[in-house]
Order: sequence, then structure tokens, then C-alpha cells
Amino acid sequence: MTKLIKKGNSYFITNKVPFSKNQIDKKSILNSLNFSLKMSFGEGFHRDHRSGGSIIRNQVEIFSNTFQGKLSEYCLIDFFKKNGFMIESTPDTSVHGKGIWDTIDLIYKTKKINIKSCAFFSNLVLLETKDWNDEGEYIPNINTEYSTYDYFVLVRIKDDVKSFFHKQNPNKNENNIIKDIRQKIESSTFYYDIPGFFTTITLKHIIKNGYVIPKNSLLNNKINMDAENYYIQSGNLKKMDLLLKKLK
Repeated sequence: MTKLIKKGNSYFITNKVPFSKNQIDKKSILNSLNFSLKMSFGEGFHRDHRSGGSIIRNQVEIFSNTFQGKLSEYCLIDFFKKNGFMIESTPDTSVHGKGIWDTIDLIYKTKKINIKSCAFFSNLVLLETKDWNDEGEYIPNINTEYSTYDYFVLVRIKDDVKSFFHKQNPNKNENNIIKDIRQKIESSTFYYDIPGFFTTITLKHIIKNGYVIPKNSLLNNKINMDAENYYIQSGNLKKMDLLLKKLK
């Protein structure tokens, strides 16, 4: 397990995994699109800031994060099915209001799987430090059976949806923004890869040994960190072949 290299206030990635393309089917894209629009522009609710973060996200940014996260759930199910797993469940697309959490991403044979998503060029799993205690328990779920996960899986998505809508006309009304989002997503081709996974044992190790990138530090000398995060580099993740063996 390798740490980031620290130079001044900047942290640099040292252990990368190249992105490998697996095309995402249209139905998964459309299901994720419709769910994410409801959660960002409709009756649903998503936090407008990260745990410990200061930046307030607008509706388009909330849409982008929600879409990437939900799409990654479809991608992991697709990966398992292509490797011979019989998975009946589908990602939860029920729309929740404020105060109701989506407690788990995927359960397979009683094993609870937490799916972490990021853009295709990313090589870090980031976990907000305010969300996790020293035992590797997820604090928002601490009084439920879903406070501890068996496996964490990283899914990377291409293209980067956040870059699609990086600059929005502030005078454009909401209906036109939604129309633009639909047109862009429906006309785009998306891909995924899965660099690997880790367990709660690994999570407890990084917490104990200070794998932390502080708030307001720089990642690769250019990305400002809005919140303090625990991290694992993609090159330090366990290979998915091992997870397949564990779950069979």
C-alpha cells in the first residue's frame, strides 16, 4: 500500500491503472438519467455539499454526481453478469426526499458492496473522513445493519459528465437546462472500467495509518480538495478476479 507523494501543500498520485473501455448499454444510461433528473430537479433530495466540505453544489452538479454514481451501479451488475453471476436485483431508482438514505448499493449472497464512482481519468478512491469512524463503520448508517461493508468497488466512467455542463448560462431557465442535459446524455456513448476493490480491513488500515489528503490541499498541484478524505490509489486495489473467486 503506497501513499501519495507530498510536496508542500500538494499531493501526487504514484500508482495508476490505465482506463479500459467497456461500453455501457443504452437502457442503463437512460434509467440513470431519469433517476438523476428526479433527484436533482424533481421531488428527490441529495446533499448540496460533501461531508466536511464548504462548496455548495448547484442542481447541475448534483445531477452529474448522481448520474455517475447510479450509472456505476448498473456497470458493476453488468460486470458480474458477464462473469456468470446470477443477479436478480437492479439498482434502486426510487426517489427519496430529505432525510432518507440509500443504505446499500448491492447485496450478493449476504455480502454488502459499496460502489465508489469517479471519472475515467481518476486514480483515487476518496472517502470523506467525517463519514467513517476508526472501525471502518459508515457513520450515517451507524445504528443500522448497513454500517459496515464487506467490499468496496471502484467504478470509473467515461465520458466525464461534469465536464459536459461545466459552464452553464446563468440566465437559462430550468426547463431548458433539463432539455440540454437530456440531449447531451442521450446522444453520448459511455464506457466503464473497474480497477479493483478493497475490504473493511483495508479501510481500517488506511484510517489507522493516516492515508489522508487534507481539506484545502492540492491534488496533483491543480485540484483543490473541498473536504478532508481518506484515500486509496487505484494501483493498490485488489484485482476483481479475486473478488469473483470470493463471491462464488
